[in-house]
Amino acid sequence: MNHIIKLPDWVANRIAAGEVVERPASIVKELVENSIDANATYIEIILKNGGKEFIQITDDGEGMSSEDVLMSIQRHATSKIHDADDLESITTMGFRGEALPSIASVSSTEIVSRQIKSDIGFKVLIDNGEIIEQYEAGAPKGTTVTVSGLFDKIPARKRFLKSDKSELSRCSLWITRLALANPGISFKVESDERETFYTPATGTYLERIEQIFGSEFAEQLLPIEYNSTEYTIYGFVGDRTLHRARATDQYFFLNSRAIKSALISAASKRAFFNFIPPRRYLVAFIFIECPPEFVDVNVHPAKIEVRFRREESVFGAVYRAISNAIGTKPSPAAQPSPQFDITPPIDSQPMRLDFPQPKRKSPGVKIRPNSTLAGQQLGTLVNQIIDSTREQQYSLDTSQPKFLQIMNTYIVTATLDGVLLLDQHAAHERVLYEKVVESLEQESSFGQRLLFPFDVFLPTHWMPTLMQFIKDFANVGFEIEIISNDKVKILSVPSFVRNQDYGALLMDIMREISEGGRMPEITKSFAASIACHSAIKAGQMLTQEDMESLFDALFACDDPLHCPHGRPTVIKFTTAQLEKMFARHL
Repeated sequence: MNHIIKLPDWVANRIAAGEVVERPASIVKELVENSIDANATYIEIILKNGGKEFIQITDDGEGMSSEDVLMSIQRHATSKIHDADDLESITTMGFRGEALPSIASVSSTEIVSRQIKSDIGFKVLIDNGEIIEQYEAGAPKGTTVTVSGLFDKIPARKRFLKSDKSELSRCSLWITRLALANPGISFKVESDERETFYTPATGTYLERIEQIFGSEFAEQLLPIEYNSTEYTIYGFVGDRTLHRARATDQYFFLNSRAIKSALISAASKRAFFNFIPPRRYLVAFIFIECPPEFVDVNVHPAKIEVRFRREESVFGAVYRAISNAIGTKPSPAAQPSPQFDITPPIDSQPMRLDFPQPKRKSPGVKIRPNSTLAGQQLGTLVNQIIDSTREQQYSLDTSQPKFLQIMNTYIVTATLDGVLLLDQHAAHERVLYEKVVESLEQESSFGQRLLFPFDVFLPTHWMPTLMQFIKDFANVGFEIEIISNDKVKILSVPSFVRNQDYGALLMDIMREISEGGRMPEITKSFAASIACHSAIKAGQMLTQEDMESLFDALFACDDPLHCPHGRPTVIKFTTAQLEKMFARHL
């Protein structure tokens, strides 16, 4: 058995760094929080290659003396706490004394700082945990920390970093969170010598939200407020029309600290349960204030997660705050549809689809990798469905409809040996998905120029992702011009996208693909997202011609039995199955 030894400091520091410094965004978060603790009113962030090559944070805060600069790079050295009792009353962003030494142990770090009462500043250079130089230097009031060569001497860690634009997007997201929590501070971000984010200091949270997300977005927010003996809740939630497919636009803050909380998310979801459609998420900016002793912020190395002393009180306070704001009458969008209503509403208008007459492909050539059917089996099944349906349909009385739409969502058609049931959204999604993929492969645009192009405001942390995919957008017909750091102009849209809110469509697509991972996966996500948000929806009325065109287009696809997300597009009930369900075999 090996003897137990004490790890050298440089090894221990790199292990500790693994808990705090996961990627460039971790460094940005920790250093900006230090600037906030230093009472800065202006914070500038400069990034190169998504922060992988270069990060520089400059503030106009209180600055540090030479002694404090040198002490700041020692592990567990902090000015925020002095004994164990102080852990019960933490009011600052940083307090562990781990950020700077952890960052300095895995990079080349330069710290320059000057206090307002001093005539000269102090500079120290650290290379992967070792102090190289230290000397007095001229400097403006405040602190500048420069980090370069992240993980250069730890290649295993460096290989786990994603693309420059993906890392930049993560940095931008954290800057957005910190800017939302601190509207009284000006933030400026420069990426690869281009200004990508600027928010001057403002007086209110709503004004800061408007700076980042745009005025149209801010106009759809409802203020919330609730006070109890333990907690104060305030902020904003989207109205009943402003909801998302994912929880990406939910921002939670505790005593001005950005946090992630399943508890708060669950409380907000419960409050909106009867007001938005299923599987949708409300937009929320929720700020919670409470005495420090009511919460433990020391449960996560990066202080992202917290533990409330009385979780039921927090849940109830958030629930009541939102419930008071949205009222009590459910939104029509959240009401379930009648289960057996096959008659469209009187004011319902059919939706005309413009499907090209497809040229029949050889089925079963391209099969989903996780499909349970082999290619030959899938091809055989598809051919059987098409042949039996065609024979049955053309033997019917032509005066009778070939297709029946149920609940304006499902399409029913007869075959020689049973019945087919199509999900119109999933089917159209599959058709569009293969069309988008083909366009991306051929780099062919089939967009329609808009007579009146219009502007769309996007969150600044989405811009790196948009720039990454702007050529792909053009290849499928979306011609987009970047106007500023938070605004774009839509010049053309795909030919299959008609009579939609193009701004909302672009927002939905960007929201989905901005969470993608490495290039192969995010490219598939892009195509699937375009298809999903452009396809006809459940509840839309179709004509006989529309349903027949959709049927033909679906079975001209390489994989007509599944939507891009793996859900079935069609379900077949055979005559034998129907007879068994109705007990006709007895």
